[in-house]
Amino acid sequence: MLRPSLRQAVLAVTVLSLSVAATAHAQPQTRERLTKSFGLSGGASLDALLTNGASTYDQTMGWSAGAWYNLPLGFGLSLEPQLQYRAFNSSITADAAGKPRVRPFLDNATVGFITAPLVLKVHIGRFAALTLGGQVDYALRVGDTPNYWTTDSLSAVTFAGSGGVELFPHSRVVLYGRYVRGLSDLSPTGSVAPLGIRAQSVQAGIKVRLAGRRVYADQDGDGLRDKDDKCPTVIGLAKYQGCVPDADRDGVLDEDDACPKEAGVAANRGCAPPPPPPPAAPVLDRDQDGVLDANDRCPTTAGSQALGGCPDGDNDGVEDAVDKCPKAAGTAVPRGCPRLTGFVPSDVTFEGATARLTPAGRAQLDKVTAYLVMYPNVSAEFVGHLDNLGSIDSGIGLSVRRAEAARDFVSMQGIALERLSIRGEGGRRPATSNRTSEGRMSNRRIEVILR
Repeated sequence: MLRPSLRQAVLAVTVLSLSVAATAHAQPQTRERLTKSFGLSGGASLDALLTNGASTYDQTMGWSAGAWYNLPLGFGLSLEPQLQYRAFNSSITADAAGKPRVRPFLDNATVGFITAPLVLKVHIGRFAALTLGGQVDYALRVGDTPNYWTTDSLSAVTFAGSGGVELFPHSRVVLYGRYVRGLSDLSPTGSVAPLGIRAQSVQAGIKVRLAGRRVYADQDGDGLRDKDDKCPTVIGLAKYQGCVPDADRDGVLDEDDACPKEAGVAANRGCAPPPPPPPAAPVLDRDQDGVLDANDRCPTTAGSQALGGCPDGDNDGVEDAVDKCPKAAGTAVPRGCPRLTGFVPSDVTFEGATARLTPAGRAQLDKVTAYLVMYPNVSAEFVGHLDNLGSIDSGIGLSVRRAEAARDFVSMQGIALERLSIRGEGGRRPATSNRTSEGRMSNRRIEVILR
C-alpha cells in the first residue's frame, strides 16, 4: 500500500504542477511543440489495492507496455490516446497472529489488463508537461495460486483517473510519472469477492517517439527559433540573429539609413523629410472666364480665351472693345460689322466723262446709305477708279470728283460728313484688263471701303 507520506507528496506535486501550468498557460507565448506523433512506451509501477479507501494490501511491483498517439490542440495543449498491456500484482500479509486470512481477494495474484488511457497534456515549457486524464481497464487474465480467483471474479471493465508529469516532452525519449486511482470496484456486484476494493498505482517509465517532428518556438514568426533569436519578440533578420538594427526606429535599417540616429522616412533614406515648399501665391481669375488675370487683357470682364479674355458679345471673333457692331456678327473687315452686300462698284455710273451720277449709280449708293444708317459706328471711304483712257493727271482729277459726288450724295441722305472720306486713284489700279470694252467698263467704278 502507498504510505501516507508518499500519498501526500504525490498530491502536493500534482496541485503545485497544476498551479504552475495555469500560471504559465495564462501568459501568451508561442511554445515549442510537436506535430502529430506516434511512439511506444513502457514502464514499472508500484501497485497496491485499496479496501474502502484504506491501504490494506502490500505494495508490489508491476509493469506496462504499449503505444501512444499525440494530437496537438494548440495553446500548449495536446490530446494523447494510449493503448497498453499492464500486469498488476497484489498480495496481503498474514495477520498479527501469523495466521493467513481466509482467501483474501486477489491474494498472491497477477492480473493482466488491457488499458486505454486518454491523457490531456498541458505543456509548460520545453522541459515539462502535466498530464491529466482517465482510462478504461479491461481484465484479460488472472494468475492465482491455487487458481481460486479468475476473470469471473473481477469486473470486466473498470475505470480510473490519473495525473502526472512528463519530462522533456518534445525529445525523442520522454520520461514520465503518474499516479493512477481506480474509480470503480474491481469486484462486480453479486461476486463472492468483497465490494469497495479498487486499484491504485504509481507509475514511471519512458516513451520513445517513432514518428513526428519538433516545431521550435518562434514567438515573432521571423523564421528563427527563439533559442537562436536574440530578439525573440521582434520580427528580425537571420543575418542579425533575429534582430532589426534600427536605432531610431523609423523602419529603415541602420545600414541603409543616412540618418541612423534621427527618425525619418524611407523615401528620404531614413532622414527627416524636406520642409514643404512655401505656399504658392493665389492664382487669380476675377472674371472666372478661364483666363488668368496675369494673361487676361480684360481681367474684370468675362470673355473668350481666343481673344485673351476679352468679351465678344456677337461671337464674330472681334472683341467688343474694337467691334463697331458689337450686337451684330460680322467679320474682321469691316471691324466686326457685316459685309456690305448687293453693292456693285462698277454699277456706280456717271453721265459720260462727267461726275454727274446716273439714276443707276444713285441706286447703288442707296445701298451704302442704308448700311451706314443701320450701323452708325461705321465710316466709309469712297475711292474713284477709271480705265486707262486719257492722261494720268486728268484721270486722277476725274476720279476724285466722282468720289466726291458719291460722298455728297450719301451725305445728303443724312449721313454725317465726318463719317465719309474720298480718294481718287485714276486708272492706276484696274480691277481687270483694259483691253476690252467690258473690262474698261468694270475698271470705271466707285469702291466703298468700310471702316
